[in-house]
Amino acid sequence: MADPVATPTPAPAAPAADPVAAPAVVDPVATPAADPAADPALGTPAAAATDPAADPAVDPAADPAAPVEVDYDFTMPEGFTLDEELGGQFKEFAKAKNLTKEEAQGLLDLSLKAQEKQAEAYRATQAEWVNQSKADKEFGGGQFDQNLAVANKALDAFGTPELKTLLRTTGFGNHPEVIRAFVNVGKAVGEDKLVMRGTHTPQAVNPDPIAKRMYPNMNP
Repeated sequence: MADPVATPTPAPAAPAADPVAAPAVVDPVATPAADPAADPALGTPAAAATDPAADPAVDPAADPAAPVEVDYDFTMPEGFTLDEELGGQFKEFAKAKNLTKEEAQGLLDLSLKAQEKQAEAYRATQAEWVNQSKADKEFGGGQFDQNLAVANKALDAFGTPELKTLLRTTGFGNHPEVIRAFVNVGKAVGEDKLVMRGTHTPQAVNPDPIAKRMYPNMNP
């Protein structure tokens, strides 16, 4: 009788690997990561290059956009005086725009040239008014001085000090229509009835043109 098939005895399981006992595999080719701070030959870390505190030559408080303090001491042309209030405003403007002293002086010089051109145009207008008055068909020509004497007396008799100041400061005392008005007033009232305001004394005839008397600096 045949022997029953013998059941093979299982082979004993291999013992589990002991993680503690197994030595760690070390790759002799691998190189640990270099520490830039540990080796000066590797260069300066990027963080240090962008950190102002790491460089004593860099001032963290410095602001390149901050305005530069400039002593604006302007030079004025002969005969010109810089108004204190306007001068202060101009200095504040120059400071706010961060202008150099040379730039601010150039801007001021340009402004003064513009004012001078306006003054020249004003003087030319005054001279033209005087010429028009002297050539006027109604009161000019050969009777110019005589009619101006009448106008002067009318102005002294009826004009207030404020009116005289206005005509003098604006130069309108040179305008032919202003002279015409006072000539007509003087003739309408009559020279013998014209007296100075508040004196009741006849005004002496002044042979000078009213334009010359009222605005002497602007007449040719």
